[in-house]
Amino acid sequence: MSFLFLCPIVGYKGVLLHPERYRMKPFIYLIQLFILAWLVTPSLSHAQQSGYVGMHHLKTKAAPAPAVAETPAPEEETTTTAQPLPVYRALSPKDALIKQEDLEKWDHMNEAALATSDKDIQNLIHVIESDRGAVPPQGLFLAAKSLADKHMMEQAAVYYFVGQLRLNFDMARWPAIQNKDDVKRLAKEHKKSPDQMSPNLDTEPRIDNPHQGIRNLADQIGAPIISWVLKDPARMNKMIAQTKEWDISSPYEYLPDYDLTDAVPFNKWDKLLTRNRELYFTQIVEWAKIMSKVRR
Repeated sequence: MSFLFLCPIVGYKGVLLHPERYRMKPFIYLIQLFILAWLVTPSLSHAQQSGYVGMHHLKTKAAPAPAVAETPAPEEETTTTAQPLPVYRALSPKDALIKQEDLEKWDHMNEAALATSDKDIQNLIHVIESDRGAVPPQGLFLAAKSLADKHMMEQAAVYYFVGQLRLNFDMARWPAIQNKDDVKRLAKEHKKSPDQMSPNLDTEPRIDNPHQGIRNLADQIGAPIISWVLKDPARMNKMIAQTKEWDISSPYEYLPDYDLTDAVPFNKWDKLLTRNRELYFTQIVEWAKIMSKVRR
């Protein structure tokens, strides 16, 4: 109610409560009462028309529905179809081997070492299986470690044992040699008389094995994989068969990523490969038999 409405009410109440203060005639009271009624009635009518009827008569209005944000249509995913893997067939030793000057280093060593997610692992397997012959033993060992960490033990075992087989062949075609500095030093020492010879010197030259670092890597990685394979003789036999198939159908196109010694002449590589395969699988079969007896 506005202030204009309150003024006549205050006056009216004052007359009713304190008539002795007002020296007016009765008909004046009636006129004031009539004016009061005339002022208040249109105001209430106006209030009803405007929708204001007092707090206790307010009707709650439903809140406007929130605007629904339009969901953008999902973008079509662009899927890259993986290239089909080649079909590998058995190769003769001569067909599997390439001259050293034509060998190439593998460009995916970091991917093999750092693969952790499922996508990384699948990409790594695809890279290896797309070009088996390009993968050196070091790459196979690192891949085996990454797969074993993801509990893909069967594939890890195949890569690990193929890596061992191929590392043995690398050790045969780029053999360990006597340290050249030691050979020269000892040759000079032998020319001296006993009293002129330097005391406390090695009597034999040291051996320089360029593959020693990769052998150490294989030893560090191999323990859980070998343990998994040896738990089941059938598993061991399956692994040997898969290793043979993988190796005999994959060329030797890789160049190890470390300094090498002088190679055995290329025309002897095929016989070295045949002998290396025979020796490796003979040893591993005998080893499996021994371990199976120990576990009984």
